[in-house]
Amino acid sequence: MSINKKIIAVDIGGTNIRVAITNSDGEIFKKISFQTNGNKDISIATENLISIVQDILKKNKILGVGVSSAGPIDPYTGIYKHSPNLSSWLGYNHDQKKLEASLLLLDLFS
Repeated sequence: MSINKKIIAVDIGGTNIRVAITNSDGEIFKKISFQTNGNKDISIATENLISIVQDILKKNKILGVGVSSAGPIDPYTGIYKHSPNLSSWLGYNHDQKKLEASLLLLDLFS
């Protein structure tokens, strides 16, 4: 894969949310981490994540985004069903409209 085709990888954990810019060969170009504050409102983490993703999209040619999270999470609604490390997020999801709007800068056809 060309170095110009990068991927955003997101790992949402109970302590930290980690974001990396990588490629399909596993080469990591940048790592960003911030506290999840899993005992606080999910919207705080969503806003922080959107800000980071938008900044990455403005500065890089991105092929796609992959997200992993402590779960389980309902695959249709994104609602956290049972996640001991994200206890205050149970029954909630990341604001889908805000997340989708942040990804509008992603050109999947370039």
